[in-house]
Amino acid sequence: MHRPTRRAVVASTAAVGIAALAAGVSVHASSAVPAASQLPSLLRCGAQRTLTLRIRNTGGTAWRASRQLSLHASADALDLGSPAVVRRTGATPVPPGTDAFFRLRLTAPPAPILRWPAWRLFRGSRATQRVVTAPVQVYCDSGSGIERKVLAGYQGWFACPTDGAPPGSWVHWFSGSVPDAQHATFDVWPDTSELTPRERCPTAMTLPDGSQAVLYSSASPETVERHVTWMQQYGVDGVFYQRFLTTLDDPELAANRDLVLENLLRSAARHGRKVAVAWDVSGFTQERIRTAIARDWRHLVDDLHVTASPAYLYDHGRPLVEVWGLGFGHVEATPALAAAIVGDFHDARAPRFAARVVGGVPSLWREPTGDASLDAAWTDAYAQFDVIHPWPLGRYWDDASIDVYRADGLGPDLGLTRSRGQGYMAVVFPGFSWHNLFRNRGEDWPLNQIPRRGGRFLWRQGWSAVEAGATTVYVAMFDEVDEGTAIFKAAPTQTEIPADGTFLSLDADGERLPSDWYLRVTGEIGRMLRGEIPASPELPIGPSTSR
Repeated sequence: MHRPTRRAVVASTAAVGIAALAAGVSVHASSAVPAASQLPSLLRCGAQRTLTLRIRNTGGTAWRASRQLSLHASADALDLGSPAVVRRTGATPVPPGTDAFFRLRLTAPPAPILRWPAWRLFRGSRATQRVVTAPVQVYCDSGSGIERKVLAGYQGWFACPTDGAPPGSWVHWFSGSVPDAQHATFDVWPDTSELTPRERCPTAMTLPDGSQAVLYSSASPETVERHVTWMQQYGVDGVFYQRFLTTLDDPELAANRDLVLENLLRSAARHGRKVAVAWDVSGFTQERIRTAIARDWRHLVDDLHVTASPAYLYDHGRPLVEVWGLGFGHVEATPALAAAIVGDFHDARAPRFAARVVGGVPSLWREPTGDASLDAAWTDAYAQFDVIHPWPLGRYWDDASIDVYRADGLGPDLGLTRSRGQGYMAVVFPGFSWHNLFRNRGEDWPLNQIPRRGGRFLWRQGWSAVEAGATTVYVAMFDEVDEGTAIFKAAPTQTEIPADGTFLSLDADGERLPSDWYLRVTGEIGRMLRGEIPASPELPIGPSTSR
């Protein structure tokens, strides 16, 4: 299938929303008879609906009562379970400019699909015009949305020259695409022991045993499949896939982001995991944010059909999306812009693109102070989001500061959002370190800045969130080795990281841990969240605990 180029998709000169972009597009120009219909734009898998299709006589003569009017369904219409032939209700003539009515009963198929229902209008035995309605999106939704789920952020932005995908260079591993220790921009060394030869990206570094150090590419479907397998194995219910607006301006990087997303959705569907899209607006010009999001969402829905995937995350019957960065003091965005973006996803004129919106907002969003914009108008803008997702990284670093954040942040946050009927995602993270990332920018930040403490730092946050009453936990992040927040399998000891670099392994705090330790701790947080184990401030497992 031909797809528009990514450059065409993201090009923008005016801030317009999804409805404006979708308006006036003639997809089926062969449709000679306009159809005004009651067909729903969204239909849940297996749902049944009885409705009326109204066909207008746009010709110059009346449709005579003596010639039976009927609609004969095309394959697209049959996929929605409608009858193959539908007779008109009533037997009076249909003068020019008036409507004939047809009663339909639709039964949606059991799997997600996007259809443009079409019929051929017959007058007696003679076929006349083709009738095409607006598209119908059939979606499957577990009904639970984000409640009692452990979700995580998934960057999926790592690339290497040998991965066979655009851009054909090192991305997010090294500065200047030079794969040595001096140019490394990440701190946590991933566990690469399970990589197949086809997945391995060779570097210029060596391990202590003299073997060549290798990394991976997120563009590899095998690598993504393994990550999603871990999600299922350890109880991560789904991920928010990051799409930075700054990267979508580059056709090769944008193509890479699409490729990873498609692989992620396929694997998630196989393993019963969920995926939602998250746009990060950091560093993007304010004038283009709204249109860039609208164009990309239309591309994802129409070209990649993400909302038709059984793996896409729905909440309260709508796809879930996140816009991260609005309300931060360092981000160029106004409260009016934020309200307009949320309004685009709530716009009844574009129901196929409707979604519930998560606001990735500052940790002190209620104040506002600290990392939040000081503009008081943000108070009303935050109220427009369907789900609030504060970002507290760096706001606490030990048990005492976690407890302070629960009292001053989490608790009041949950009280306010519940009073508004908003959802809430409480964030937890395993630790923090971006020494190599900023060393390459000429700044000196300590390695292992917020120690992981053998998983007890992560667990304490999870317990704190549950104690405060949170029903959704978001782990930052699944694969973020750049800032040292990854929970996926990492090198257990110093013997499994390059001898000629400065990297973190899981024994950095003096404890010997298995490579999957933080996935296991995350799984325990999920069990606590669902009430399967008691809520306790003490980590309930140890490294020797069998799974």
